[in-house]
Amino acid sequence: MRYTLAVLALLFPSYAFGETVYLDGDIDSKIIDVTLAKLSPHDTLVLNSQGGLVKDAYRLSEFVRANKIKTRVNSTGWCLSACVLIFAAGVERSAGKNALFLIHSARDENGKPTKDGTLWLLTQLMKYGVSERIAYLPVFNEDEMPINYVLAKYVGLVTD
Repeated sequence: MRYTLAVLALLFPSYAFGETVYLDGDIDSKIIDVTLAKLSPHDTLVLNSQGGLVKDAYRLSEFVRANKIKTRVNSTGWCLSACVLIFAAGVERSAGKNALFLIHSARDENGKPTKDGTLWLLTQLMKYGVSERIAYLPVFNEDEMPINYVLAKYVGLVTD
């Protein structure tokens, strides 16, 4: 049984056990489609991702919020870049004490930071309940910033 679960986890990085769904990997349309197919209202979505495409992250984040899904990043996990948008959409957002987040200003198709995209990102995060304090982090001047559990709690990204 353990071997079968391990093989399934490798073949399908977004897998469900009961009321918990795991998204582990880069955010793209394929992993989002698989994750959406497995999520039900009031589930918990455990994230471990280096990020990916914002348009796909936004699609999942809106589903997460509309369906009152909780989000979590385990202590051994991370939620970087576009993953933060999905995490922030959770109606309850928990993280292990060693979890790592990373945010950066939004970028255009050439990889250059954009003010409009960054304003949109900040607006989305605050719409999901993250404190306006997030707008004062130096990330939006220095392009990217790792955020540990303590700072994530301070800006309201983690709610547990």
